[in-house]
Amino acid sequence: MTKEKKQKIAELRQAWKNHYLDKYMDMWIRNFEAEGLTEEESDFVLKSFWFRGCAAAIRFEGGVLGYVPVAPQDWNVYNFPTAGVPINNRGVPYIKQTVLRNAVIQNTEVGREEPEIVIGYARPSRKPVYESIQLLVDELVTIQMTKRTTRLLQKIPYYLRVTPENEKKMKQALEDVFDDAEFVAMGSGDIDALSSQPTPNSTKMDEVWGDFKETTREILTSLGIDNVAEKAERLQGDEINANNAEINLNADAITKGISKWCEDVSKAFGTRISLKPRRTETKSLYEGGREKEDDSDGSKGDDSGVYE
Repeated sequence: MTKEKKQKIAELRQAWKNHYLDKYMDMWIRNFEAEGLTEEESDFVLKSFWFRGCAAAIRFEGGVLGYVPVAPQDWNVYNFPTAGVPINNRGVPYIKQTVLRNAVIQNTEVGREEPEIVIGYARPSRKPVYESIQLLVDELVTIQMTKRTTRLLQKIPYYLRVTPENEKKMKQALEDVFDDAEFVAMGSGDIDALSSQPTPNSTKMDEVWGDFKETTREILTSLGIDNVAEKAERLQGDEINANNAEINLNADAITKGISKWCEDVSKAFGTRISLKPRRTETKSLYEGGREKEDDSDGSKGDDSGVYE
């Protein structure tokens, strides 16, 4: 394989990875409903949790409450930061990159006691949210590349045996096939010299599609997002209940950290903000091997396994 072709394939894999990370970030962010925050503020805060795992609230110069990514510093005995440096990505003049502490002091700008900064984490591990699905996204990329190879192999149902004399003509014929030519013109002598044998292609598209849907379901479960359409197709009673429990645990692990930070910010700065998931806890759909008749929101969910 040439260096240029390797580079092209690497770029294609990265494009697919970016596509899926952006897709699931959008789904995760849109799963929250904000109160006391503008759309720009809530989008910024949730992206800070997604990419960095933490976010911070500070007073900008002039006393305006604002939200920034932060580099935590000075840890206490429980491994929680007692200070942090705001990250001024855009170089704005009202965010000073200096160490701010969460100890309560008298803020003369607003005339009340406040900490200089309030730091919070989304996940108990204190790692970025996206890292919880990164390996699964890599798996989706591999599936997409497998799908691509499988489709190419379906365009080449045979190995072609060539001679030094007709190799160039055979390569041109294959290029015509790849370019979706309606017919390929060859001389009678070339046709007589043509011999072939079946290509051993054991991968089937339905197997690839099954792997794709299963991996998609795992990603949504890791993010605490319901995927009931996938479950009804692939799982049975107790398995669905176990999956629902896992969804709720994953959602709780993330949303509790975000809710705690919102409460701390509200209490520290005398404001009221919240970021709550739009969907309530996923309830058990099956008991004793049969489906429950009542559903908390009357919805069976939508198909999240779109093959894209």
